[in-house]
Order: sequence, then C-alpha cells, then structure tokens
Amino acid sequence: MYRNRQTSQDRRAERDALKKEASERTAEAEKSIAKLEHVLVSVVEASPVFEVAKQKIVSPFNEPQPQATKYFNYPREPKRED
Repeated sequence: MYRNRQTSQDRRAERDALKKEASERTAEAEKSIAKLEHVLVSVVEASPVFEVAKQKIVSPFNEPQPQATKYFNYPREPKRED
C-alpha cells in the first residue's frame, strides 16, 4: 500500500513539475511574441518602403478588357401544346 501511495505522490510531483515547465515556456513564448510585434511595428513605422501610396501601381493594365458575353438566340423550349 505504501508503494502505491509513493507512486501516486511521484506522479503528482511529476505533473506539477511539467505544469511549472509549461507555464515558464508559455511566458517565455509570450515575451518573444511581444518583442517580435514591437520589432515589426517599429520597422513599419521607420521604413519608407511600407508607405501605401508608394506601393500602389498606377500604370494601366497591359491586358485587354474582357469582352461582353455573346448570347445566342436559341429557339424557345417546346411546350406540351406544340
């Protein structure tokens, strides 16, 4: 019986250790994500490359405009009276 109790205590200690490690890793990942977001925002604000007005393409398209659909005059559908 004592051996069983020891095993359950060991399992509980192992679970608690895993939870603590997961919590620490989660906090570390959240800090890394926050740093990346800060870097991305600062790059976008500092770089003139990301100005939307400069990114717009104002030249005309080289491809021709699509042609209007041609509808054919098919005879009407036959009815029972015909």
